[in-house]
Amino acid sequence: MTQPPPPPSAPPAYPVHPGAHHPAPGGYGPPGMPQPPRPVNGFAIASLVLALLTLIPLSVITGIVALVQIPRRGQRGKGLAIAGIAISGAILLSAIILGVAAEFAGAGDQDAPERAPQSRYTMQYVPGDCIEQVDENRTVDPPPVKCGEPHQGEVFAVFDMSGSAYPGDEAVWEYATKGCDERLPGYAPSADPDAEYMIYFPTAESWADGDRWVVCVAFDETPRTGSIRD
Repeated sequence: MTQPPPPPSAPPAYPVHPGAHHPAPGGYGPPGMPQPPRPVNGFAIASLVLALLTLIPLSVITGIVALVQIPRRGQRGKGLAIAGIAISGAILLSAIILGVAAEFAGAGDQDAPERAPQSRYTMQYVPGDCIEQVDENRTVDPPPVKCGEPHQGEVFAVFDMSGSAYPGDEAVWEYATKGCDERLPGYAPSADPDAEYMIYFPTAESWADGDRWVVCVAFDETPRTGSIRD
């Protein structure tokens, strides 16, 4: 009697325990096996580096791109991207605050500009200017007027002194007087050489402020019109 052929061999079976977990198709393997690390997003790294280099626009753009890509690709680096954007924002805010402070400081400087020491007469008088009222007080510098208008004084010479140290009141007076005497004939040849005139010259105080100018003014107590050269 013929025996039936044996059944085909079946693949070996593994015991199954209740509650046991099995890897899903395509998984990394059964539990307990080391998992490969997720890659770090390159834009996140770039955002932080660019922020430290103070390239603010590029840092913000790469940080935003990183935050969009990281959840889609399952990557790491969200903290780097956030740090890059935060640092960029802090740098930008600091720049704005410094700019506003500089604007206020500049406005204050315009309200009270610092002027370099200079002679009070440098831009005030030139030979040929006339002065409506002549004041012996050297701190008062009335603006010049046209010589055709009534005036007490006429500037006939302006010259400066040299030296770094104040030479003293007497030396200044002698220098100024001699200079005015020598220059009057050249300005007004027909003028009376004994005519009265006033001299504005540096004082010890104004010398320290940079004043070196001597101003010679023909003076007439009674206002007159016209020039002493006429």
